[in-house]
Amino acid sequence: MSNEQTNNPQDTLTQIVRLSLELDIKACALYGKFASTAPSADLRDFWAKMSKEEASHVRFWKKTLLLAEKGQLPQIFDIPENIRREIQYAADKSDELISNDSLSGANIEESFLAAFRMEFYNLHQGLAPLFSVMTIVAPGENPDDSYSEHLNRFVGMFSLHCGGKSPGMQLMGEVIQRLWQDNRFLSRQCYMDDLSGLLNRRGFFNAALPLFELAKRNARAVGVILADIDDFKKINDTFGHQVGDEVITALSSTLKSSVRNSDLVARYGGEEFIVFCPEIEKGASQSVAEKLRFAVHEMQTNAGTISISLGAAESLPSGNDSAAELLACMIKAADDCLYQAKRSGKNRAICRLLNEEESDDKKQ
Repeated sequence: MSNEQTNNPQDTLTQIVRLSLELDIKACALYGKFASTAPSADLRDFWAKMSKEEASHVRFWKKTLLLAEKGQLPQIFDIPENIRREIQYAADKSDELISNDSLSGANIEESFLAAFRMEFYNLHQGLAPLFSVMTIVAPGENPDDSYSEHLNRFVGMFSLHCGGKSPGMQLMGEVIQRLWQDNRFLSRQCYMDDLSGLLNRRGFFNAALPLFELAKRNARAVGVILADIDDFKKINDTFGHQVGDEVITALSSTLKSSVRNSDLVARYGGEEFIVFCPEIEKGASQSVAEKLRFAVHEMQTNAGTISISLGAAESLPSGNDSAAELLACMIKAADDCLYQAKRSGKNRAICRLLNEEESDDKKQ
């Protein structure tokens, strides 16, 4: 196994994904071995199911690795090298389990303790944000959707067969469940907005910047759309904050379902939302904004019909400016358009094509 280090965060991300794939391949093989050697039918069925679930995790990591190798996976970790080192350590420790030829399902306690170590190695808290982002970047099979059930099943059988051995054994099962719950909570706190179920502002920028850089490298246009609920204060004052929250939740779902899977949708703050459309056709931002406006207007809510105003900016990224600087300029342009839409009567979308404006300026 390679311990090669790199100063490139995107390369480090690829290594993190590759190591995670290796861990789940080992877990799948280990549980398959236990399934073929367990002494009873219920244990053979249990280990076979555990192995099958790990196989689904393997498929997830293979899909994720393809995206990472193509540079299409957002680098969302604050210090990716730290996470890589920790997962490398877990991968090295898991090798010790796999290389133990005497380990089999026939020894119930030893097999469960080995599986406990394997589940613990796979429970790296730093990966939880990646699961969340993958639900946005590449929807589909995701360990985050079923891991709680997977872990509960394991802990239940672990407690049944080993929990009576000592209080310490019982506590081990409770600890690993608590770790998983805490990891998910901390991940959502860092990158997701609880009310809307969308990325929060931090999660948006962490995911958008690598996609922006990729579009710049591929010379593809990108779009940024800001949307603001019209007269939201009036909704809260008239119907109450609970209905206001329901409107935000419903609108979030509508926005997410009205764009491509590759587009990012986030709650930017309060009643304002932001959409990032990577690699789009020229002029598409206006039509996307209009599609969103129409979809929201068709919604049925407890506050009646609602509307949004939108400002959009579209650009073909180029030059020496960083992705962060270029994205900030686009957000500023979209915000200016949103302000114009509000002043022009609301429930409308205004878009600016930044490259055409730059071209016109050069001609003058």
